[in-house]
Amino acid sequence: LTEIQTKVVIYQMLQGINHFHKKFIIHRDIKPANTLIKNIQYLSDGLNDPKEWIVKIADFGLGVYDHFLKAETKDSNIITLQYRPPEILCNSTLYNYSVDIWSVGITMCECLLGFVPVTSKFESSVLFKILVFRGIPNENFDDLLKKEFIGELPKFKIDRLKMLQIIFTDIYGRRILSDEGLDLIDQFLSYDYKNRITANEALKHKWFEDVHLHLNEDLLRYYKDNGTYYF
Repeated sequence: LTEIQTKVVIYQMLQGINHFHKKFIIHRDIKPANTLIKNIQYLSDGLNDPKEWIVKIADFGLGVYDHFLKAETKDSNIITLQYRPPEILCNSTLYNYSVDIWSVGITMCECLLGFVPVTSKFESSVLFKILVFRGIPNENFDDLLKKEFIGELPKFKIDRLKMLQIIFTDIYGRRILSDEGLDLIDQFLSYDYKNRITANEALKHKWFEDVHLHLNEDLLRYYKDNGTYYF
């Protein structure tokens, strides 16, 4: 997808996620395969026009009502492997709504790149690829990852934003994502799950300042009436 098309998809996904997070629901399996895009004018030539797109999140089979769920009863065997955040890969049951946000970040990468940057059939390999992709967490990260893995891993000292710039540059040296988009992905894919950007905060991110130019008018009016359009 183009950056504009991706922006429309991710924005509508965040609107949906923000809605069910407010209802104390964690989806726990956000990914493109569970994201439906309806083309309003399906008989027109507007198939590639994001103004014709209505995006919906499907398959709440792994969803959970979190309001009364205790850590000891949480299941860490959740989320399709490639979209699974590091805290879940470390078998933590202390996760929160931010697991959905990490999955949105990986989904955004896949929309733009056409592939998942941390794909593998094995949990340990996915985690290793995340560490290469994002670098080793700093000392402020939760102790869980450090206790389990830090002592055995090489030190990947990388500039995370520079790494994202490299990843989102095509073979001709052209950037396929703006600096604002890179910043949002960086916040989506934060190791610090306790302070990872929320869906509501992400909807206010500067990357979405021009999203109104690319949204269906009825949909934009709905968001405004709902109080979840912030520009």
